[in-house]
Amino acid sequence: MNSTETMVADNLRCLHQGLQLLTEIGDELYRGEGHSHLGSGIGPHLRHTLDHYSSLLAGLPAGKIDYDARARNPRLERDREFARQQFEHLIAGFQQLTAPPELPLTVKVDSGSHDDAANWSRSTLKRELQYLVSHTIHHYAIIAILLRAQGWEPSEEFGVAPSTLNYRKSLPACAP
Repeated sequence: MNSTETMVADNLRCLHQGLQLLTEIGDELYRGEGHSHLGSGIGPHLRHTLDHYSSLLAGLPAGKIDYDARARNPRLERDREFARQQFEHLIAGFQQLTAPPELPLTVKVDSGSHDDAANWSRSTLKRELQYLVSHTIHHYAIIAILLRAQGWEPSEEFGVAPSTLNYRKSLPACAP
């Protein structure tokens, strides 16, 4: 497997985790109904991650990825079936991704500067694929906390970084 294929596979694993979660939870849990004290349901976090994946695919042909120009479709935050469809669309898009990992990209992320030009930087496809994995796992970790606060336990791997999973596997098993 080449570097692009490996990084795409890592992102597909993240996307499939989100899709699997949507098949396991109900609409009420997705929207966080009855839990306004948590500040957010899981829908906004999944929408946010989907927006980042969409931004990469949308900007790739021109080599300009603008993570600030996200769609922010509120329907994704409330409609679990619509979110499921978006996951499937992105999975299909990532399965077709064959660009070289060294592909140069220009990336925009608003860092609080009032100078728009300062928000653009050079990157590569590989670096952005790494970013998406890290960003997605970060939001999945928040989602896992929100789910536990609502009495639902996600899988042990959901929202946990690969390096942490590998570390845990390296630990000796505890005696009963």
